[in-house]
Amino acid sequence: TDNEDTNFDFLQATKAILRQDPDIIMMAEVRDADTARFAIDAANTGHLVLTTLHANTAASAVERLKKLGVDTLDIAISVLAIMSQRIVKKLCPHCRQKVTLNDEQKTALLKFDLPKDILEANKYVFEAKKGGCYFCGGKGYQSVTVINEIIPFNKEIKKMVIDGASEIAIRDAADEQKWKTMVIDGFTKSVEGLCDINDVIKRI
Repeated sequence: TDNEDTNFDFLQATKAILRQDPDIIMMAEVRDADTARFAIDAANTGHLVLTTLHANTAASAVERLKKLGVDTLDIAISVLAIMSQRIVKKLCPHCRQKVTLNDEQKTALLKFDLPKDILEANKYVFEAKKGGCYFCGGKGYQSVTVINEIIPFNKEIKKMVIDGASEIAIRDAADEQKWKTMVIDGFTKSVEGLCDINDVIKRI
């Protein structure tokens, strides 16, 4: 937080942090041009920077950084990977119900680009039991978990970023390299009984 009385502002804070030469820097959020510039500069000088960014998908985070004034070359050089995640409810293991996918669920999953071969290979998923049980207090859920997708920045992705590739192009490249998307992760976890397929569809 800026302190006018001591002339301590964000710029002074970043200088103080880098002066300590930490191996890892954790930032709460990249929310403006100043924080984006600091994250990139810190990464470019040998620090591992872990931070958050508001974006709809892992691929769209590149466009978000560009809108914050970060050059595409800096993005390609600095970023190691981008992960996108959603919080979903974790099914109660005592009362969860194994069900057959209905047509509405199949349509929704295909709309979110779940590969047809994965869908056809798994016709059973899990849902929460209405009314729950003793162990979950009648909720059908216990705690929460996450579904996520990650795009590692390999040579191909870095080149695409430098060349100004669109979010769709980057996402397609990630699909071609068989990196797990959020819908695949969510569907797989529902097949395993970890989360409710309806909650997965709602959160994606």
